[in-house]
Amino acid sequence: MNGRNDLALDGLPEISPATSNVAFAALLACGIFLTIGLFAPALLLPQIERAFAVEHNASLLTQLIGGVTCFFFAIGSPLAGLIIGRVGSRAVILPSVVLFTVSGVAPMLIDDLSLIVATRAVVGLAVAGIFTGALTAIGQLPDRQRQRLFGYLSVTSGIAALVLFPTVAELAKYGWRMGFTVYLIGIAVLPILITIPASLGRSTHAAVANVGRATEPFLNRSLVGLLIIAALAGISIFIGGLFAPLYLASSLGVTDTRLLAIPSTLGSVASPIAAAFYGVVYRRVGSDATMILALGGLAVAFALAGAADGLILFSIAMMVSGFMFGLLTPHVNAVALAHSSPVHASSVIGLANGVLFGSQLLAPFFVSAVQMVAAPAGVFIALAATLVLTALALGGHSRLHRRSVPSSAS
Repeated sequence: MNGRNDLALDGLPEISPATSNVAFAALLACGIFLTIGLFAPALLLPQIERAFAVEHNASLLTQLIGGVTCFFFAIGSPLAGLIIGRVGSRAVILPSVVLFTVSGVAPMLIDDLSLIVATRAVVGLAVAGIFTGALTAIGQLPDRQRQRLFGYLSVTSGIAALVLFPTVAELAKYGWRMGFTVYLIGIAVLPILITIPASLGRSTHAAVANVGRATEPFLNRSLVGLLIIAALAGISIFIGGLFAPLYLASSLGVTDTRLLAIPSTLGSVASPIAAAFYGVVYRRVGSDATMILALGGLAVAFALAGAADGLILFSIAMMVSGFMFGLLTPHVNAVALAHSSPVHASSVIGLANGVLFGSQLLAPFFVSAVQMVAAPAGVFIALAATLVLTALALGGHSRLHRRSVPSSAS
């Protein structure tokens, strides 16, 4: 996965000083839409299921309200990347925000569970346009701006999560429909999104600024390796976020919802802290070492989770995993850009995020396969072992590459 460790896109103009603060804020605000779009209805699902209990397949359809959004985000991200490469990030982000707002609040007026599921699919596509647009625009900024904003975008998403769940919980006191009013955030944010430079995101803009730079085939070896890591990261996110509460309840006897929320809350706090320092970590240790650090740290976290016999150690493990996810998520996007040609940048960003979120659909199969031969704690141990092997393989490849550089240069 080594290859090009320099993430700079030389020749690209920075956002002008006069508009930089607002434009940067606009790009970072796109992280809010990822959190709200994918996770806002989670606390509303029990109320929704009770409200539509007489409807056929109510239980399944209620679960789809939570799952279908991530699925359509995953399949929509590569498509959004292709469109962004042609028309630019702003031209996709603005209509996507309008679509996000309309489809997001639509369940407040709908009395059919199947139609509510359909609106959630539209939300997933809208989030794909917004988030892929922001990542692609950030990816075309100069190196010193890009690394910092990649990390801060994850910080925005993490902080949004800390604010979102208590807000939805308060709104839900007035009924599940009121919980969907959080999607009106799109109206508040839309005016500042107009400040995003229109040229950012276009493949022609990147290509012109990088004349003479060697191009890479779209699916080169390094990118395939990254996509494998992104898929593993997606499975890890699912197991750390959705399997963990089930494990606590079934294996460790923790059933109080307030106690179940402790590991997730600690992870949510740690993740944006790590993301804020992502640029510093990358500049200090380099691309491959950052990836190895994140994978190795996740392995330690999941090994601790599998060995935990109580809530305290398990919570510490989830806090460590949250910290490592804060490094890994922005780094997946940074490395995707590093191993693609400028004309493929938007498509690569969309593909990497599609794999990162789409691979979570494979996680239940991973869990089931492990539980066929081991206790539930074995899920964490098996994932830790897989992460260690991946980190070792990446480290070996990186050393081989460094040894081959002098001989090829000579």
